[in-house]
Amino acid sequence: MRIRHGRPEVQETRAELVSRLAKAAGIKPLEPEKTKGLFTDESEIPAWAAGYAAALQQAGLLQRREDGKFEPLGQATSAETAVLQLRIIEFHQH
Repeated sequence: MRIRHGRPEVQETRAELVSRLAKAAGIKPLEPEKTKGLFTDESEIPAWAAGYAAALQQAGLLQRREDGKFEPLGQATSAETAVLQLRIIEFHQH
């Protein structure tokens, strides 16, 4: 854990990020059979996060990497977090 601006900075994975934000926004996860083939690294996505990642991707809120990967165990950046939060807010306003 790093300390930034006097507060602990907790790193979260991309899988944790999408699950947390989708749940907070009331976005329901897709069924397991509907998550197949959306990401080239789908076998690396934890079962508890796969439905949320798929739901956000299908809604146009979550972009795949250029190689089609989600990179679920990669560290979520503050920029990724901010962009996803803004997209979810805009999604709910329409």
